[in-house]
Amino acid sequence: MKSTDCGRTFSKPQVLETFEPYDATDQLAPQNEANGAKPGDSREDPGSPEDMGAGSTTARDCGDFDNHCASGYTFFRRDTQVRSTADQADTTNEWVFIVYDPSKPGTEVQTGTTYYSVSPGVGSQSAIYYTRLDGATGQHTGPVLVDNQAVGHQLFPDIAVSGGVLHALWWDSRNDLTGYSPARPVGNDAAGHTAPSLDVYASTAPAATGAWSTGVKVTDQQSNPNYEQFADRTVPFAGDYLWISAVGSQTFGVWTDWRNTQPGPDPREAGDSDADAADVVQCRTFDSASGSWSGDTCPHAGGLDQNIYGDSTP
Repeated sequence: MKSTDCGRTFSKPQVLETFEPYDATDQLAPQNEANGAKPGDSREDPGSPEDMGAGSTTARDCGDFDNHCASGYTFFRRDTQVRSTADQADTTNEWVFIVYDPSKPGTEVQTGTTYYSVSPGVGSQSAIYYTRLDGATGQHTGPVLVDNQAVGHQLFPDIAVSGGVLHALWWDSRNDLTGYSPARPVGNDAAGHTAPSLDVYASTAPAATGAWSTGVKVTDQQSNPNYEQFADRTVPFAGDYLWISAVGSQTFGVWTDWRNTQPGPDPREAGDSDADAADVVQCRTFDSASGSWSGDTCPHAGGLDQNIYGDSTP
């Protein structure tokens, strides 16, 4: 849609591009804690309406106990994201630059589990696409892949423009040599073990042509996005999204990073009984009289150290 009166009114929305989404999805299969205690839901991040539907068994993120899923995988919430920007200094063109991270056509596979990203039973590889909309004509270019890779999921892109040059930033699991599969969520191997799997990559292109350079790795350390830090240490949440800014020849990107997260046993599951390597350090006591566990009494011991990092980018 378009506004010519500073946002007071907009034209009717029109479809710019259709795509096959990448929406990580599974089926809930709740499990009890050790000692038979049943966990409550003390979710720190508020769930969306889709998460809270009465009687729903569909899960957009998976972890332990009430958040355990039938596939056995542990993964954070992720749906197809769309980001756009425009060059405020360009007085000639009405160009809008857009990136998004859907499924890559031709990579669809049978997952063999309850997990899927396209439709029940069907997984895929996610990739970053780019298109340029001409606001004056309604025409658009592409879409084209920003950095086409045979392996690895690409997700949560952002885009900036300055001086006629585009800059893009995204998460990428191409260096996850043991865990990557289009049939599985980011950072999970076939047995449901999680491990460091995400790096940040960036690329640049002339705004006039959209000819993207080969992606450059920005991070100097991979991190595991699937640590169970939320909902009383039962489910991961990769919050929030990546950001890139450009002013002249200076560009800077920021991202969520788990390199400082301290792993540790969850006493409610007798250590790491599901062997997902996603538990974080926490302190709890079990009350046999009530049959329940205390909350985490050492939240500042490093288990919640999901931090924001940044660096100069191409």
